Amino acid sequence: MVLPTSQLVVNPSSHNPEDLVQQMTAAVAGLSWTSETDAPFDVLLWTGMARDGPTAADVLHRAQLPPETPAEAIALESFLAPATEIQDWYGPDEIQMAERFQALQAFLEQTLTQIRVYRCGTIEREIYIVGQTQDLDWLALHTTAVET
Repeated sequence: MVLPTSQLVVNPSSHNPEDLVQQMTAAVAGLSWTSETDAPFDVLLWTGMARDGPTAADVLHRAQLPPETPAEAIALESFLAPATEIQDWYGPDEIQMAERFQALQAFLEQTLTQIRVYRCGTIEREIYIVGQTQDLDWLALHTTAVET
């Protein structure tokens, strides 16, 4: 089920990580990250992480990637910019998708702190958008991208 943009708002009174997972799952339902391939988002709850958040090495470990895998951290705004910017030539479907990504960005910023985006790998990238919940757990959105 794809939620209208107006329904992609966090419930600020909810501190339960499982509730946040459900809300995040609803927020990314029907969204795909577009690169040379389209990939859906997975929602992950990472417990037992340090309060100051996962490092690139932590993300590689959680993702079961070799420790020598290249990993770079980028800002959420920079990562989502291609998906959130509305172009003059967009039709109604593209505008709606950009608005959904705008709502997702707002949702992440309202719900999580210390948000980081990790791009792991070179051509076939594993991407993790990671942020801390109010319960000090870490919530991650995972997708993939092919960049040649």
